[in-house]
Amino acid sequence: MRLSAEAAAETAAERVRVDVFRVASVERNAVRRDPVPPFTRTTLQQTASRPLGFGVRNTMPVVQCPC
Repeated sequence: MRLSAEAAAETAAERVRVDVFRVASVERNAVRRDPVPPFTRTTLQQTASRPLGFGVRNTMPVVQCPC
């Protein structure tokens, strides 16, 4: 729904405030959700290289740190 004029917007807003809305139907669908795969060394390197610009030499010492 596009409203090009302020008057049309005010009319539409008033109709929404006054009208009563009802749910016509509810549909239930089976959704399959798989768990997120583990965070491996490769995905860690890729994740660090994108936003931070880290290379393998910068990433791996941080990963292997026993902190």
